[in-house]
Amino acid sequence: MVTPRHMQNKTLRLTSLAAFVVMCFVGAAVAELPLGLGRLGFSGNHKQITWQNDLKTAYSLSNQQKKPMLITFGASWCTYCKKLEKTTLSEEDMVRYIEANFIPVHLDFDKNREVAKVLEVETLPTIIVLSPEADLLGKIVGFKKADSLKDELEKSAQNKAFAQR
Repeated sequence: MVTPRHMQNKTLRLTSLAAFVVMCFVGAAVAELPLGLGRLGFSGNHKQITWQNDLKTAYSLSNQQKKPMLITFGASWCTYCKKLEKTTLSEEDMVRYIEANFIPVHLDFDKNREVAKVLEVETLPTIIVLSPEADLLGKIVGFKKADSLKDELEKSAQNKAFAQR
């Protein structure tokens, strides 16, 4: 049996529409699955770092909570900044570690040039660790994988302990 061309086109459109609807329902169902699929990009339930964008607020929180500030400088045009944020700073263990031990601050290099100048930030990405008293505890330049970054942040924390003696 030969189907007229206009019927074939209508069938094709309905098949495409049906596939789209099924994908929407499947996507919604997968997002609700409690299988830890958020790490694969299927769900928005993955915990992220709660960044402060205002240095004065971060300084106040740092004093109140007696935690050092972790100031990350990045820029929209910086490839390695984006890579640091999407990989290293998105790993669950790193998120937990930073949230528990620091007041995380994210500053745009282009919008905060004066702060970057005072903290001698010349290369991106750069992470600066400051004590609640604003003493420099550490400076980490460039992209780092999670293990390497955590080691350097722990060294900064040791500097805090040394500074408090």
